[in-house]
Amino acid sequence: MNLTRQHDTLPSATLDAQIRVIGAGGIGSWSTLSLAKLGFKRIEVVDFDTVDEVNIPSQVFSMSQVGKPKVTALYDVVKLLTDTAIVEKQERYAELLPCDILVVAVDNMAVRKQIAEDLLGGRLTARWIVDARMAIETGIIKPYNHETVKRYLNDLYTDEQAASEPCTNKAIAYTTLVIAGLVSKTVCMLLRHNAVLQTSFCLEYGPTQSPQFMTHTKAPTVFVAPIEDTVGDEDEEQNEDEASDGF
Repeated sequence: MNLTRQHDTLPSATLDAQIRVIGAGGIGSWSTLSLAKLGFKRIEVVDFDTVDEVNIPSQVFSMSQVGKPKVTALYDVVKLLTDTAIVEKQERYAELLPCDILVVAVDNMAVRKQIAEDLLGGRLTARWIVDARMAIETGIIKPYNHETVKRYLNDLYTDEQAASEPCTNKAIAYTTLVIAGLVSKTVCMLLRHNAVLQTSFCLEYGPTQSPQFMTHTKAPTVFVAPIEDTVGDEDEEQNEDEASDGF
């Protein structure tokens, strides 16, 4: 791929990093494609599952891939769209070889705890671990390393404590696409600047809330929210006058 348009933001030397993605679902499939689009070549994806029709709306796969192992289907998609050949591992999480970045994109907290404990106990070696979680319209990304893993473990809750959503309210495409982009940004920040970017977002909208993003780095917290579409009294009167004149 010709990566000329991004060289100033992401130098080519950064792209030599070894990245491993655990989970090839909504977060993992799109994050893998996004990272490959950025030019990363050394990507390994671990997942034991197969593509189901219910995965098609929110994951990177096509209907023709239903029934295939997710890692094999993802290999085909990434190869087609970037010419990058990912390494596919059709298996459950186990102790893995060292890597620069480990992206945790699994759908349960027990595996997250096991990964953190393996890092703490020396059974897993990674410069950084990027834990990405998602619900229907919310997401959170928490990077940590060997120095901060104890704090991460203290904040980790169990699957029983996690909110249980009905099967009709679990995943939607725009949320998976948002979190994949943020995972890629987080990986780039860690590799290029060794800077931690922790992000949480909520895209829900209703009478008492608006979409919002919270990002935390060593710099002050950044709060991003949509501008409310409010109209002043004078503007309202002008609009009413224009409406009465047939505009």
